[in-house]
Amino acid sequence: MRGDARRLLLSRMVIDHRLPTSDPFRLTENPAQRAITDHLLGDRAVDMAEVGELLKVA
Repeated sequence: MRGDARRLLLSRMVIDHRLPTSDPFRLTENPAQRAITDHLLGDRAVDMAEVGELLKVA
């Protein structure tokens, strides 16, 4: 669907969890990651401006 930037959020989460040298199974959740998860699992399309703000904080 055009105008939905959730794929960018998913890409960021994959990179965040694959690149660190720490334990990949350790859960590290912060408010920004919770918001990203809510957007990914929600039905509402997310615009690029909203995604940009989340990525700056994450």
